[in-house]
Amino acid sequence: MRITAALVALAGLASAGAAAPKIIDSVIGADVTFGDTPTSVSVTFAASETATGVAVDGQWEFVSGDSGGGVFPWSLDMTIDVTAPDAQTFTWGPTIGGDVTIADYPIADTSQAGLAGAPGAGMYTLEFRNQPAAGGVSRLAGPTFHLATEVADVTFDYSGSPDPMSSWDRPFFIEGVSGLGPVAFDVFEFSVDVSGGYTLESTLDVVDDHFTFLYRGAFDPAQPLVNLLDYGLGNGSSPFGVPRGTSRIEALLFEGETYFWVTSQWASFKPLIPFSNSITGPGPLSGVGPVCSPADITADSTCDFGTSDGLITLSDFACYLALWSVGDPNADVTATSQCVFGSGGDGVDLSDFSCYLSEWSLGCP
Repeated sequence: MRITAALVALAGLASAGAAAPKIIDSVIGADVTFGDTPTSVSVTFAASETATGVAVDGQWEFVSGDSGGGVFPWSLDMTIDVTAPDAQTFTWGPTIGGDVTIADYPIADTSQAGLAGAPGAGMYTLEFRNQPAAGGVSRLAGPTFHLATEVADVTFDYSGSPDPMSSWDRPFFIEGVSGLGPVAFDVFEFSVDVSGGYTLESTLDVVDDHFTFLYRGAFDPAQPLVNLLDYGLGNGSSPFGVPRGTSRIEALLFEGETYFWVTSQWASFKPLIPFSNSITGPGPLSGVGPVCSPADITADSTCDFGTSDGLITLSDFACYLALWSVGDPNADVTATSQCVFGSGGDGVDLSDFSCYLSEWSLGCP
């Protein structure tokens, strides 16, 4: 295992006024089938707090209407018109599921703050319809409906680089595997303390193309479509106006679930570029390792590589020295003289040792 994170730290509460949706009540529903004409669903919540929005998770399925051999209508998604018990209304959409095709895909999304302190207890009406209208029939299978309120958000920051020792054939959107690999990737495992809407944003140090993917429950690079929850384009073609070099995912995440955020090289002919990642939502992350720098590579004196303990000690240095002295690939931490951690692949040499030594001497924050 190569530690690719250069810095992992809680950033604390975000700037004044920043807010994120927290789930305050959930109701399991029946499958909803809808088309261009709205299908109305009534949901009775029983929250003690006032609400600012809603959220939905389930499986979006294309029932009928494909007239293009699996590629039309390419942009079909859904819109939900929301009516609160006090008659407040707003429209959520049209890209609830993101940049999707007619392939089935998971929904785990929160709406914008479309309500001004609506009652948390009472009957809400959700009207589902296709967006754009395309004459087809869609279905939300196994849905759970949620009520949300805005709270001050918390941001978790870390940085790293795709690991040249790890490679995969990354997904191509939600329904297929790209032929531009194998490519390098970095994977970050985490869970959340508060259920709600989270924004995962990845920015390359140099403007270029990359991709990020969010997995729920488990991640196996040999099966890149299994457990894939969402993805973010980083090539400037995102439907949300995200600039090139930035990949953004907005998803509904739940306490008690394990998530894996994969930051991937775009194509095998693209360079390995360091990145800065952030996860912002209604609560802090949990299940995150105590890595404080790339030099924190062991938690004991037996060189159990990859068991960081948040401390930079002589045992870390001794562990790396033991790896470097035998030319272990884990000691191949850089391919340049600029000490860009995680950009290895050119063999273990003095530049790797110098790079590690410079990181080790900095210690932990």
